[in-house]
Amino acid sequence: MTVKSATTYADFRTLALGVLALLAGLRSLLVLVIPLDPAPLNWIMLVSAAALLALFAVTVLRRQISEPAGLAGLWLALGGAVVGGVGFAPDQLGDVSCFTIVSLVVVAVAVLKVAAAVTTTVVGLVAGAACLGLRSEAPVQTAVVFVGMVITTSVVVGMLRSFLATERDHALGLALTDALTGTVNRRGMVDRVPALSDLADRTGQQLGCLVLDIDCFKAINDRYGHPYGDRVLVEVATAIGAVSRRSDVLVRLGGEEFALFVVVPGADELRMLAEQVRVAVAHQVAPPHPPVTVSVGGSLGSGGTDEAVAELVAAADAAMYQAKQAGRDRVVIPA
Repeated sequence: MTVKSATTYADFRTLALGVLALLAGLRSLLVLVIPLDPAPLNWIMLVSAAALLALFAVTVLRRQISEPAGLAGLWLALGGAVVGGVGFAPDQLGDVSCFTIVSLVVVAVAVLKVAAAVTTTVVGLVAGAACLGLRSEAPVQTAVVFVGMVITTSVVVGMLRSFLATERDHALGLALTDALTGTVNRRGMVDRVPALSDLADRTGQQLGCLVLDIDCFKAINDRYGHPYGDRVLVEVATAIGAVSRRSDVLVRLGGEEFALFVVVPGADELRMLAEQVRVAVAHQVAPPHPPVTVSVGGSLGSGGTDEAVAELVAAADAAMYQAKQAGRDRVVIPA
């Protein structure tokens, strides 16, 4: 499953680059009305227009645009702006053509990675200032205004993008995190486990899943109250996290049930980890209340799709119920 905010940003980038390709392509067709001087520049502008309009058509048909294609479109548009800035006579569109570069820089800063955005901005500054110096009737004054506009808009758009990215990441973290325990929730599980499955495939290992259920949790809530039950959930999550690795994914499945996804060589290593988790939980909750225990079931399999993740959890959950039936506070990992 793709994260919604990431999809939204990809859609925004596609829309921005598609609109840019359309506008820059249409602008390049101005040579049909106002020919450039020298004449060969007309052909360059027409070829640029054809390429940009073709890119826009492909974007509309496929509803997406790759980053290399978007970057190529930006450079095509920038090249067309430079050619127009050099070719148009001062009493026509020389200055206006050059200011097209401002919009190109804004798009670059908004949708490209930092290195590509900075490169586009620097090239745009140099090319725009050169065009104004060659064609403008007031080159110094116009170039100063142009450079100021480029720098100001780039900084503002860059700051806005950084702020929105921070807010997006914060909102995404809230959406994928269990509010009580700070672990990943079910939505986050569907998002993060496939990446862990890919790691297992790349390293020649296996994806393991441990499902843990707190023993007699209803009795704990009934005897000590729900605030204490919440504390138990938090401390169990803390205990599991203490024996987990940075790459592991700890999920609160709901209620008093957790899942831990790990990359391991095989069943023996998964069983050892499950025992470490069980022992850690048993020692986590401090007196005067009795120790809290968990029953743990495990499974090995694939997690590359939503269905595979569901099957992996179901198999571990079935093993966990076997541990419950065998007397609780134990581990069951089918061979």
